[in-house]
Formats: sequence, structure tokens, C-alpha cells
Amino acid sequence: MSTDQKPASTDQTPVPTPPPARSAKSTNKTSKLDASTKKAKKIRKLSKEQIAEEADKLVAAANADAFPDKMISASAWANKMNLSLAMVDKVFISSKLARGGYDLDDDVNVKATDNRPYIDTRGMLMIAKSIFTAHNAGAAADKQFAPGQQFDVTLEDDRIILTRAS
Repeated sequence: MSTDQKPASTDQTPVPTPPPARSAKSTNKTSKLDASTKKAKKIRKLSKEQIAEEADKLVAAANADAFPDKMISASAWANKMNLSLAMVDKVFISSKLARGGYDLDDDVNVKATDNRPYIDTRGMLMIAKSIFTAHNAGAAADKQFAPGQQFDVTLEDDRIILTRAS
């Protein structure tokens, strides 16, 4: 036996090993899972008893004049009560508020066929492409509008006048 080597330990006491360190990737995954589970999901299934309880809450809100125009916003009630829209529909039917003249507003964003220009939430004036297409169909080549053209804006009382920039 050489002098550099130590004899094997005869002590048999177990040495605790530390748990393996988490990698950065596993930490990110768990934090993402934690963040997604924190947000409560909307309730998609209710028993008949639970539907009756939710219907009672809806009737109580209606009796407290929460819906003065007798129009119940389905999406607002779904958000408030953490229910899916399908469950709000079942709750409304169960509440029998329709007999009292109440109506459920589905709030479904149906694309409007109204092509009039409007100002959006960012303050931008939006003009439908169909307006330019209809104009260009009957206009001379030098009077047609093209993408990228710029306009000068003149405001007069309740009028917005766009003039092709030169």
C-alpha cells in the first residue's frame, strides 16, 4: 500500500446526499405552469342544483335593478360569476326571467355590414376598402385611389374632408 492512499473507511454511517439542483429550464416550466393554473377557468358544467342556485343569483340581481333595461349581458354575467357562456344560457333559461320581459344579450361580435368610416379606439379614421374599390371602378385612371397615397385633412364643424396630397 502506498503512502498516498488512505485506507477504506470502515464507518458505515450513511451520508445524506443533497437533492439534485433544478436546471433553469425546469424552473421556467414550473413557473409557467403556476402562472397558468392561477387563472381560474370558467365553469363549464353545473349540476341541476347548482344551476338553480345560479338562477336564484341572477333573479336576485334582476330584482335589485341590476338590469334596468331588462337586457342581461351574457359575457358580463359570465365574467362576474366565472361561468362559460353556455352555462349562462342554461342559468337564464332556468331563471325564467324571460317571462318577466328580460332578454339575454349574447354580445357576439358579428361582423357588421356597415361600411361607413369610423374612428377606432386608437383614434385612427378607418375607411373600408370597398369604398375605394367602388370609387375606382367608375373613375378615370388619374382619379383612382391607390394604396400608400397620402391625404391632407381639413376639419369643418362636423365634417372631415380628405384631399389627395400633391
